[in-house]
Amino acid sequence: MAETDESYAAEIESEIAKLERDAERSQKSGNIEKALRLLERALAFKLEAYGPENPETASAWTSLTNNYNVYAMKHLQDEDFKASHSLLSKAKALLESPANVISDEEKRRLLAITYNNFACYYKKKNMLKSALTHAEAALEIEMASLTADTPSATHLNLCAILSQMGRHKHALEHARSALELLLADRENQVVAAPKELAGDEDEKTSLLAVCYHNMAVEQEYLRMYHPAIESYRQSYEIASRDLGPDHPTTLALQDSGEEAIQKIEELIAKAEAKKANEEGKGKGSPAARKTSGKSKSATKGRR
Repeated sequence: MAETDESYAAEIESEIAKLERDAERSQKSGNIEKALRLLERALAFKLEAYGPENPETASAWTSLTNNYNVYAMKHLQDEDFKASHSLLSKAKALLESPANVISDEEKRRLLAITYNNFACYYKKKNMLKSALTHAEAALEIEMASLTADTPSATHLNLCAILSQMGRHKHALEHARSALELLLADRENQVVAAPKELAGDEDEKTSLLAVCYHNMAVEQEYLRMYHPAIESYRQSYEIASRDLGPDHPTTLALQDSGEEAIQKIEELIAKAEAKKANEEGKGKGSPAARKTSGKSKSATKGRR
C-alpha cells in the first residue's frame, strides 16, 4: 500500500513538472493562452497532491495570479480589451476564492495590484469613474498593508486619472504624495513599476522622473508656471541620471519637457508684457494726471 502511495505521488510530481515545463515553453513561444491553461492545471494538481497548506501550492497560486495580471496588461497594450478584462477578472476571482491558500497579507498585496490594473484598463477605455474607484480601492489596501510595493505608482495612477477628469488640484496632490514616498526611499529611485502593473518586466522606468513630469503637467494646468518649469527640468535630469541620456524614456521626457517649457516661457513673457503695458497706461491716464494737478494746486494754496 505504501509503495502504491509513493508511486502515485511520484506520478503526480512528474505530471506537475511536465505541466510547468510545457507552460514555460508556451510562454517563450508566445502562446499565452496555452501557458495559462497549463499553469491552471498545475495548480489543481498541487492542491490535490500537496494540499492547501503546502508552500508549493501557495507559490503556484501567487504565480498564476501574477501571470494573469502580467498578460492582462500585455493585452491592454495591444488594445485587446476583452482578453485583458477576462484575465483581470480571473485574477480577482482567484484571490477572492474561499479556497485561497495564500496569506492574508499576500492576498492584499496582489489585490492592490489587480485593482490598479483594473484602473489602467478602465482609464484606457475612458471609463474614468470606474478607473478612479479601482485606483482608490488599491490605494486603500496599500495604505493598510505592511508589504504593499506600489503606493507611489498608485498615487501616479490616480494623478493621471484625475487629470483626465479635469481635477488638476487633486491630481497634483497625488503627484506630491508619490514624490514624498519616492524621496523617502532613495533605493526606489530606479525601479520598474511592479511587473504585474507595468505589464513588461524588462522595461525599466524611473518612477521619480515620471513623478516630476506628472507634477509639472498639473502645475502647468494650474498656471503654476515657475514651479512647472523646475519640475520639467528635474524630470529630465533624474531620468538622465537613473536611466542614461539615450534611454527612450529620458529622450521622451526631454522632448516633452523642452516643448512645455518653451510654451510656458512664451506665456510668462506675454503676461509680463501685458502687465507692463497696463501699468504704463495707468501712469499716463487722465485720472492720474488730474490727481497730479490737484496735488500741486493744493500745495500752492497752502503757501
